[in-house]
This record gives sequence, structure tokens and C-alpha cells, in this order.
Amino acid sequence: MRPHEDLIAIDIHAHAEVSCRNPFDSYGKEYDRAVDKYFGSNLRPTIDETVAHYREKKSAW
Repeated sequence: MRPHEDLIAIDIHAHAEVSCRNPFDSYGKEYDRAVDKYFGSNLRPTIDETVAHYREKKSAW
């Protein structure tokens, strides 16, 4: 079986919430607070956590 045959969805708009290379950018504090309020959490998934989430849901991005 080819890996894509197991997919049930494709997300065409995903973001890496936590950079692998760049330090936290305090310029985005207002944006971060808005995201915190909207999602009810100040935790941002790492890239590895995001990949695990999509794999668990049998989705790709």
C-alpha cells in the first residue's frame, strides 16, 4: 500500500507554531494573545507534535 492511500483528509493550510530555528519573537505578542484567547490555551504545538497530530488523524498537509 502506498502511504497516501491511507489518508482521509488533506489540510491545505497548516502552520508551524513553534520554530525549529528562530528564537521567540516578542513582536508577535499581540497576535499570540489573540490566539490564546481564541483557542483558550497559550500552548503552541511543536512541529513534531503537529506531525503526530496529523498522522493520528490520517491527514496530510
